[in-house]
Order: sequence, then C-alpha cells, then structure tokens
Amino acid sequence: YADLDLPSDVDKNAKGCHAKESVTITVNPIPELSVDSVNPDDRSVEYTVTGGTMPYHMYLGSKDLGILESNSDKKDHLPYGNHILQVQDSTGCTAEQEIVVKATEPEPAVFFTPNGDGEHDVWTVKNLVDVYPNSSIKIYDRYGKLLYSAFGKEFENGWDGTYNGSKLPATDYWYEIDIDEIDRQYFGHFTLIR
Repeated sequence: YADLDLPSDVDKNAKGCHAKESVTITVNPIPELSVDSVNPDDRSVEYTVTGGTMPYHMYLGSKDLGILESNSDKKDHLPYGNHILQVQDSTGCTAEQEIVVKATEPEPAVFFTPNGDGEHDVWTVKNLVDVYPNSSIKIYDRYGKLLYSAFGKEFENGWDGTYNGSKLPATDYWYEIDIDEIDRQYFGHFTLIR
C-alpha cells in the first residue's frame, strides 16, 4: 500500500492519493542433503537431496560433481580423507554434509601351509589387490634377502613359498607392502609352516 502525502501547496487533487498492489511471495524450502552410505572398498558415497528447487548442483569440496538430475546419486573413486559434500539448488540455497572416506586396511595372513591340501597353500593379503590395484609387495628372509616382489595384479594369487622354483624352509618371513593410493607402507612377518 502506498499513500501520496504531498505538501499542501502542491496539487490539492493529488493529496491523499494512494495505490494498492498485491504481491505473492513464495518461500521455497532449503535443500536437505543426507548421506545414505560411504563405502571404503570402492570409495563411494550415496546421497539423497530433498527440498529446495531442482536442478541440484553437487560439489565435493571445491570439485564440481555436476548436475544431479534426480534426488539421489552415487559417486565413486573419491579421494581418501575428510570431505565436504555440498548441494546447491537452482535458487542458490545450499546444504552440506561432512563425509569421511576411510582407507581399508590390508590384512596379511599370519601363516600359510604350502602342502597342497587346498587350504592356506599360498600366503595372501586380504584387501590388497582388489582394493589397491597399484600396490606393491616384497617378501624377505630373516637376513633381508629379497625373495619375492610383485606389483598390483601380479600378487592376485598370493605367494607359494618358493624362490627360483625351490621350496623355502619353514620359518618366519618378512613383508613390505607399499600402497601409493593412501601413501602408506606396512611391515610385518608371517610364518611358513611345512
């Protein structure tokens, strides 16, 4: 509502004039972002967005993940560590959630028995090749002599306890695992039982 309140020496017919106009203000709800799951094996996050005004634009930190065409999505191969997942709707309203993509720890076997019975015949490391395809592994004897080394898929079937085709004796052996994806090294030992 506007009222024209002019001084008395101005056009007397204009004094007291007023006008009305109706305006509708629509308040849209802000977007809500929920993280449904974080999977460390494939480094993925599943999330859902509700509210706000589509289309939604997604960001991981400062990285643009693009337009979200529906209200849920999955992104994989994320970097390890803590991140802020953010949604921005078409009106510029935002919501965010912190996510943590934890590195999966490799699990070296503590022993193996290469006797051909079909159980524990090779030394393996769970969560290594399938999770970290660019990992490397080295196996040493107690004197530090390198007996075996493999990179990535070369270690897919494990180590059979041989050196240059000869069976090695029953004793402890040491490993070095290097995982570039998470910039970590693991050292330890295991036992060959015959």
